[in-house]
Amino acid sequence: MKILIVDDSKISRIAIKSKLEGSYHITEAENFEEALAFLNTEPFDICFIDLNLGDEKELEGLGLIPIAVQNGVYSVVMSAYEADDVIQKAYDLGCKDYYAKGNEKENVTETVRRYYDSKESFTEELVSEIFPTKNPAQKKAIKDLAPVISSNIPICLYGRTGSGKSFLAEGIHKLSKRSGNFIEVNCGAISEELLEAELFGYARGAFTGATEGKSGKILLANGGTLFLDEIGSMPESMQVKLLKVLDSGRFYPVNSDKMVHSDFRLICAGLSNLPDLVRRGVFRADLFQRISGYSITLMPLCERPEDIMPTIRQVTASTRRIVFSKDAKEFIEAYSWPGNVRQVIHFSEVLSRVSSGVVSVEQVKACISETSSSVTQGALVTDEHLRLIKDVGLQEFLNMMRDEAIKLGLKNSGGSGRDLLSEFKMSSATLHRFKKANPKLKESMYEVQ
Repeated sequence: MKILIVDDSKISRIAIKSKLEGSYHITEAENFEEALAFLNTEPFDICFIDLNLGDEKELEGLGLIPIAVQNGVYSVVMSAYEADDVIQKAYDLGCKDYYAKGNEKENVTETVRRYYDSKESFTEELVSEIFPTKNPAQKKAIKDLAPVISSNIPICLYGRTGSGKSFLAEGIHKLSKRSGNFIEVNCGAISEELLEAELFGYARGAFTGATEGKSGKILLANGGTLFLDEIGSMPESMQVKLLKVLDSGRFYPVNSDKMVHSDFRLICAGLSNLPDLVRRGVFRADLFQRISGYSITLMPLCERPEDIMPTIRQVTASTRRIVFSKDAKEFIEAYSWPGNVRQVIHFSEVLSRVSSGVVSVEQVKACISETSSSVTQGALVTDEHLRLIKDVGLQEFLNMMRDEAIKLGLKNSGGSGRDLLSEFKMSSATLHRFKKANPKLKESMYEVQ
């Protein structure tokens, strides 16, 4: 949450700040001009305003109220000025609360509470439009996101493949009112070498085929939100680099000596809880501590069958409307939906095109059969892969994927190059070329005798 405190008294500003316990981004202004500049250039959630901003600035703070309100800021007056006509004027201009100075502890706490209460429609929008659910437990979990949505607190989303993590992440971004873009990267679908270029960007000549430089996803997320899906699969070397970016906001693109800066909000997602990966030594504890601001788990559809039909209706609402026979509806709600929300969306899109309008159970089964196969099909080559192929060329992409496969194979086989030659059906020459290109790996990992 971003808070602006406008008061010419430093003591008063300290008194308000001392009562804001938690993750708040606080900005201070001691006069009208400073406050006006902040309100016109930065988004804020709450603004505390003193009315008298200097000896010759009586009631000047009143002029800030309509400006703050126009910018969507919850405006609160904290002033020693107690004349009824002034209080009436402040409320007429749009301030939400008016408090006398001297009782900051209760007043600041009450202001924050009332602010969140005023955002109830905000959470309802999140549930009904971004992540529709009728499941009580899931709905509560989504609504509990309200206090952190407008902040810069990192969020971790957990859930099975297709459970709706990317939809929720984008919804959080939209409701956060961050001015930048929503940028998504699937860390599990890209090799280590390509992931570095994808996140950090690269300068010309960074690798074969890089005839010109390209901005990375971190820079593209400047002012917006960076969504890192499957972050648990991120290689340790990349975890270290990401941690440095989160600490400083600065980084170097690949093969570049020019440092760049990016101010982004981070949302991560994974199949399992990151603490489990930390305990197993797969994920760095320091990075986990840096990104573990708030977490939420999305339930699979098989645990919330009441959400299946609403999801279908939402998908088909803007297309061809369809209805289901009784046995078709029962079959839909009883089906396990292994692809979760993603499969339901695909199923709904296909069904709206091929059905006769009144959907039979036979049509449902046929359509589910088609979408079930699509859950696993296409996983080998994703849209991310295709875009990267266009960036670096097919051969370079294949070389990187080959090297990544060899590296993982050596790791899983305990470093036995001999076993890998047989398992991968590759020549010793290929392994030796890999050795030459990766001199930092242990010599024992290339034993082929």
